[in-house]
Amino acid sequence: MQTLYNMDSGLFKLINHGNSNAFFDFLMPLITNKNTWIPLYVLIFVFLIYKFRKQSYIVIIGLALSVGASDYLTSGVIKPNVNRVRPCNVVELEANILAPCRNSPSFPSSHAANHFAIAVFLSFFLDGKWGKLKFFFYLWAFAISYSRVYVGVHYP
Repeated sequence: MQTLYNMDSGLFKLINHGNSNAFFDFLMPLITNKNTWIPLYVLIFVFLIYKFRKQSYIVIIGLALSVGASDYLTSGVIKPNVNRVRPCNVVELEANILAPCRNSPSFPSSHAANHFAIAVFLSFFLDGKWGKLKFFFYLWAFAISYSRVYVGVHYP
């Protein structure tokens, strides 16, 4: 277990310290902020209504259930049982903290898991000319995951 912790801490330091630069110091707090993505969430709902018309409510309910399940699993089941301290609360890591640091458990990132739930769910429904959006949704989820580590609030 110590080896896994050392690897995780080392990768955290590489992302949080080693990749630190002025551009990412500006960009990553924006990416990790939930409010930044409100226009995209609205656009996704509008897109789903446009693409699926009368069946859009089924897809939207499925998407909501997917995110709800992801959030419950991460926040309600895994985090309370693992109870891992956030890296921004570990003095030895000397985290470069660019986002609010809570005292809640760190593992796993619900924020990242929920966005991957969105990406996976939508990838099942995107086909034809819309299939190219799959890449965007996975890139978006990865960017959010990476930003959580970069801003110092989660381990990789």
